[in-house]
Amino acid sequence: MSWQISAKAGVDCDMFLIGAVLSAFQSFGHNFGYGIIAILFGVMGSVVILLLYLLVTVVFAIPSFLVLYFAFLVLERLVREITS
Repeated sequence: MSWQISAKAGVDCDMFLIGAVLSAFQSFGHNFGYGIIAILFGVMGSVVILLLYLLVTVVFAIPSFLVLYFAFLVLERLVREITS
């Protein structure tokens, strides 16, 4: 019998925690406005997109520079042989 009571108390504790989080979010939104929350999410989303863009740019730029570096050396040697 005590096991059933503790299980029910655990459910109540979980529901209390969810209610407390939702209440805190609601009071934050009421005090500061939901627009500020939307702006914060927008800024964070923009930062994530910018970081992904920079990462992709660097990942593709490094192999491109390596190809150009080695191609330049080969082309320089080829031009020297053709002109001589």
